[in-house]
Amino acid sequence: AGQNSRNITAGEYRHVTASTLLPEGKMIFGQKGETEWVFQQDGDPAHSAVKPVMRTFNQYSGNHVTLLDNWPPNSPDLSPIENVWGYVDAQVAELGCKTFDEFKEAVMHTFRTLPIEMCERLMDSIPRRLERVIQRNGGKCGY
Repeated sequence: AGQNSRNITAGEYRHVTASTLLPEGKMIFGQKGETEWVFQQDGDPAHSAVKPVMRTFNQYSGNHVTLLDNWPPNSPDLSPIENVWGYVDAQVAELGCKTFDEFKEAVMHTFRTLPIEMCERLMDSIPRRLERVIQRNGGKCGY
């Protein structure tokens, strides 16, 4: 049996940001000669812990990372991957996997065989998603 998920704490988020996200971002963008980049996160309360970490990182790293402010909290309507996860979950649930290996293979197979039309529709929906979220002042828009 699996464990129940839980939300990340501010301390855990701060640690992951300082030890992994920012250094990896520096490496990835640095390979392209970029030292300025934007970090987007939703408005989860734990995410407020990242601002001082970013200030310190910017001060000592030679990079300038800007935080995209005012992103709606819990913004799955703006993230098409949430729809993909829903599709994968439904496909895998239908298979009734009995072992972890079966489950893992089912997930991988489902991702490998995602209908390209579904992905195209999701990408095409982004302008409408943005428009609806703006109209609803960051509220849910039903995607």
